[in-house]
Formats: sequence, structure tokens, C-alpha cells
Amino acid sequence: MLQDFIKKNYWTIIIIVLILTFLCAKTVTGLGYRYIELDSGIKYFGKVDSIGYPTTGRIFYPDGNRGKIDTGKNRIVYEDNSVYTGELSGLERDGNGKMEYADTSVYTGEFLDDKITGKGTLVGKNSEQYTGNFLDGEKSGTGTYLYSDGSIYSGNFEKDKRNGTGTLKYADGNVYDGYFKDNLKHGSGTFVYANGDTYVGSFEKDLKHGNGTYTWASGIRYTGSFFEDEISGYGTMSFPDGTVYEGEFADGKPVS
Repeated sequence: MLQDFIKKNYWTIIIIVLILTFLCAKTVTGLGYRYIELDSGIKYFGKVDSIGYPTTGRIFYPDGNRGKIDTGKNRIVYEDNSVYTGELSGLERDGNGKMEYADTSVYTGEFLDDKITGKGTLVGKNSEQYTGNFLDGEKSGTGTYLYSDGSIYSGNFEKDKRNGTGTLKYADGNVYDGYFKDNLKHGSGTFVYANGDTYVGSFEKDLKHGNGTYTWASGIRYTGSFFEDEISGYGTMSFPDGTVYEGEFADGKPVS
């Protein structure tokens, strides 16, 4: 009876076995098609050449993204209409390439292990532009960022934010040179205002905070304590005529 059942359902059984093998195996080759699953979690199913190398087919990513790959054209078209054109290592973006995103932003530069890593340029949808180093898809290392309002930052980045030392030239002519933390002025630095005023000292969360010296273009100079962007605490203020006040300040003025 079993033999009769097998004879009657031979092709059904073959199809079921192929499907189960496809679902369970890391790599399946047959009839000019191949299923591949990389250690990174990327999966491929599609046509292969005479040695089993992928040519055109579907590609699936661990985060749920998917697309169509053509290794002959060095091209991947993603489900959201983003397009990659460039060097490939197997199924992964690796080497120099161009990533055109669905939101019209464009990255041109280096890739490693299917991630944006190395040097490149990212032009955003609002015409903002970053040129510099990337790590795993994030701005990391040294680079220059041109903002949509005309401001320019040159310096260190970490995890897509200004972190470390750098210089930020504002569109209004102000210039800050010093330390940043999570995009904010934080640590020691120098702020030169477009009107000629200068502050040299400590910053915290983008504000003058701690000890520093503020010099007005008029020649007045204050050296002492600052609190949340205001002259506050103990300090010394000197005037061009030689007058000097030393003592406590609050809200930018002498207490007494």
C-alpha cells in the first residue's frame, strides 16, 4: 500500500521534500535557483550561474527590509524604492558605492559588511551635507557638516552627533571653537561673537557655565563665575577707564 501511495503521489512528495529542504537548509541549489542564508541573517532566493553564484533574485534582511538584487549590474532595489549601486561582496554592499534613499537623500562613499563604514558624503533631503567618516551607518570620527541655514561644523563626531573638539561657524557670523557633547557646547571653549565680543571659558549643555572671561568689544572685561549663561557668583569686572569692581554678581550685575 505504501508503494502504491508513493507512486500515485510521487511529484507531490518531491515538491514537499524540496520545500522542507528549502526552509531548513542554509543553502539549496537546484534547477538554476539557490537559497542562501548568511551568518549576518541576510537571505537570498533566486537565480544562480553555472558555479552557483547569485545573479538575480530576492534578498531579505533581518530587520524586515527586502528587495531585488542584480549582481551583474551591481544593483539592489529595495522595497521602499531606495537603490544601491556599487561594489558587492557576495550579497553584501562592500567597497565603493552609492545609496539613493527614498526620501531623496544620497550617500556616496565606502561600505563594509553591508554597512556604511569608511569615508563618504551624505547629502540630505534638505540639502544639508556631511563629508567625513562613518561607522556602521553613523557619522563617527572627523568630518564637516554643512547645515541648511549656512552654518558649518568641522570636527569630531560620535554616534551621529557632534562629540569631542570642533569648530562651529554660525550663519550669523558667530564662531565657537571647543568641546561638544551630544551636539551641545560642553567643556572648555572660545566663543567669538559677530559684534566683536569674546567669551573664553567653560560651557555646560550649550550655556556659559563655570569659570570664564567675557570681553566686550567696548573693552569691558569680566573674569569669574557664570551660571546658565549669566554672570553670576564671584568675579572681577574692569573698565577701560581703569575702574575695577571685584565681588559678587547676580543676573549680570554687581550685587552691591
